[in-house]
Amino acid sequence: MSRFVSALLFPALLCGCTDLDAVGKISSQLVSASGSWDGVSADIAGSCVRQQSLNPDVGDCSSEKAAANGMAGANAILQSYFTALGDSANGSNFSIQPGLDSAAGSVAGIPGINAGQVQAAAGLVGLLAKVATEAMREATLRDLIAHAPEARSLIAGIQMPLGPRLARQLDAERSLLGAHYGRLILAQGDRVADLAALCSGPGAARFSGTGFLLAEDYCRRVATVDQREAALADYRASLADADRTLGELQSSKSRLKGKALARRLFSIGVDLDAKITALHKAFA
Repeated sequence: MSRFVSALLFPALLCGCTDLDAVGKISSQLVSASGSWDGVSADIAGSCVRQQSLNPDVGDCSSEKAAANGMAGANAILQSYFTALGDSANGSNFSIQPGLDSAAGSVAGIPGINAGQVQAAAGLVGLLAKVATEAMREATLRDLIAHAPEARSLIAGIQMPLGPRLARQLDAERSLLGAHYGRLILAQGDRVADLAALCSGPGAARFSGTGFLLAEDYCRRVATVDQREAALADYRASLADADRTLGELQSSKSRLKGKALARRLFSIGVDLDAKITALHKAFA
């Protein structure tokens, strides 16, 4: 069989399954996705700390650290929920991760999150504690899916504030990098009208040795900022994929072994894998 034909048949074979493999597979992908969100969340505080190293007047980053901690807590809860979905689909034992109670408490520190979303986080932790004492079977899976609205509410709670806030911080970081390295390069006697243009042309070749190294470091750091800002679209899309998956499970909870659901979950999973790869690359 040719490689091309195999590639065409693979999704069809996958979607022809009549058990819970498709649910188990997408749950595993959601666990990976929630892991990739950790790097995005951490950069709320990380970007502020990097700015602080360039300009002490930025402040102590306490609000950014609280926001990052809250995001990490929400990610941990969602990751445990997705793990429980997969374990129940696969008939495996589920163990609740320690520290979820404190994670639920930290969620309130997310800027813009509402009381209902904070309560959803606490509700999920209570559900997971209950599920951890049960035998993982299909009935448990249906119970978990019945609580999908709480998981979707928590996803909405982290989706709205994080992207715009981090985008603003990365913009501020880029501006501070330009001002900081512009001063350092000028102090070497090297003049440049457009610092950003140095990263796409040979302008720095005429600089002094130290000026050239400073320009090289500036371009490296700006490239990282640009890559992370571009990846925020992948972050938003991966959250949307997670929400869409839970919506599919909700609407198909009486047909979890159906081929139609398997096909839809496979399609979401392909897109989700691409977003996970992009996020790990940008926020490694």
